Amino acid sequence: MVVYDGLDSLRPWYYDMTEHFIGGFIVAGFFLHYAYARQLDQFPRKFWLAVLTAAGFVAFIAVFWEFFEFSANVIGQVPQNTLSDTIKDLAIGLFGSVVGSLLILPKVLRK
Repeated sequence: MVVYDGLDSLRPWYYDMTEHFIGGFIVAGFFLHYAYARQLDQFPRKFWLAVLTAAGFVAFIAVFWEFFEFSANVIGQVPQNTLSDTIKDLAIGLFGSVVGSLLILPKVLRK
């Protein structure tokens, strides 16, 4: 479980965006490697459809993460900023997943 460390004010303004971008990138990469390593029959073979599928998976994970953050806020552990912060987190995570998919998918497809 993540415990709020109170250091948000000491971190640079781009720290949160970097975390969500890298998280989206990594989750998309793991998803694509898993899907193609397992040779899932239902997984799309068209490049752009695979990118969108990976982005959809990252969106699914990101929404659950934001629910977790909201729940932590309700019980008082992690003070949340605003709805705009949540939307920004989701958008940056999706952007990271698309960039990750575009960079990782060609390597996965060559195998």
